[in-house]
Amino acid sequence: RVLDGICETGSETQTTAILDVDSGLLELGPALRFVRVEPQAFLEPDGTVIVVGGANAGGPVLVAERIEPRPGGMSEVLDGRGQAGVRLASGALVTAFGPPGIPSGEGTYLAPGGTVGVPLESARPREAPTLTALESGRVLAYGGVNDGAPEAALLAPLSGKWESLATNIPTAGRRDHAATLLPDGSVLILGGRNQAGDHLGDALIFRPLLSGPQTSAIDINFADDSAEQIAVRDRSAATLVPAMGGNPAFLRIQARATDEGVPGEWAVVAAPIFGGSDMSITALSPGGLALISAFEEPTTFRVTTIVAGSPIRVLELSGNNVIAVSGCMGAVVPETELSKPGRWRQVISADGIELSLNGRVQLQCPIPFKHQGRVGVGPLGDVGNELNLFQIRVQR
Repeated sequence: RVLDGICETGSETQTTAILDVDSGLLELGPALRFVRVEPQAFLEPDGTVIVVGGANAGGPVLVAERIEPRPGGMSEVLDGRGQAGVRLASGALVTAFGPPGIPSGEGTYLAPGGTVGVPLESARPREAPTLTALESGRVLAYGGVNDGAPEAALLAPLSGKWESLATNIPTAGRRDHAATLLPDGSVLILGGRNQAGDHLGDALIFRPLLSGPQTSAIDINFADDSAEQIAVRDRSAATLVPAMGGNPAFLRIQARATDEGVPGEWAVVAAPIFGGSDMSITALSPGGLALISAFEEPTTFRVTTIVAGSPIRVLELSGNNVIAVSGCMGAVVPETELSKPGRWRQVISADGIELSLNGRVQLQCPIPFKHQGRVGVGPLGDVGNELNLFQIRVQR
């Protein structure tokens, strides 16, 4: 129960309810592991729900939990620390900071379907800020400060580091506000309260350095900040390797075995979504690699699979179904070509797909792009196989 905007002590519950949007019926769902006041919930690709944050009589709830949204469904405790949460372009979940009245600087990067997260670097403590995933791949944290710190901070997810942003905002310590990403890539921040608890009737626009809808090309290497435009599925499977001994910096991604030949790990370009695209990557991956397009979420994308000794294929992934695109098969690539850095280029247009290696055409299929989505790359093969990604360029 809520009295004068405050939860009445002792009225908290651990129940959930499931609404059938077709029939309008409401039924009892699985019980939560913890009492949580003001948590957030996120739908996972497999239909389960992750609940993060909130507080109970003992203080902040420092772990997340995953529940099956059905009567009698199971639940499990996850290592996801933080009150606020946000989905990244790769499908990963970032959680960070504390609930109202309990500032915290902790945070976690949690892979889709994962149970153990990768800790983020400790940030300046905030209480109940908003988190917004930007087109640049970074995450905007706004509000919730109470010590004069800047209202805004940016997270670079690949490195796990936060950077405070100096802004000339008259209201400090904004909380209980709303934030939403606008079509042009800026963020609308609306209302809330100040530190004294007074309601704020204003709104503001946070305009980051935008990739923007009109951007023609995105160039990413791994020796500078452009690397942060890559969103990986699981930070524990991805390592930034600095330039050394004349060798360029690169991103190393370790494979996670899956059925049907689709990648279990991936990195997608965090940018405005693409329809047709022209993607070039420089990479080596002896176990094979996959070029990803039309990526909507971890269960919906198209993938071009390149495995030594086998014909190049194009697969469609939708939910639990993997379908080979009929009549779309390319050259057999020798292992020697995958064991050294090669320049792969995949052009997707209304005319179909064309894939080339170092300028030599390897695949041509007269199938247009499936739908808009993001593009990326992932390793194939057994667990532990590595993809070394040196550069990626995407052009509309």
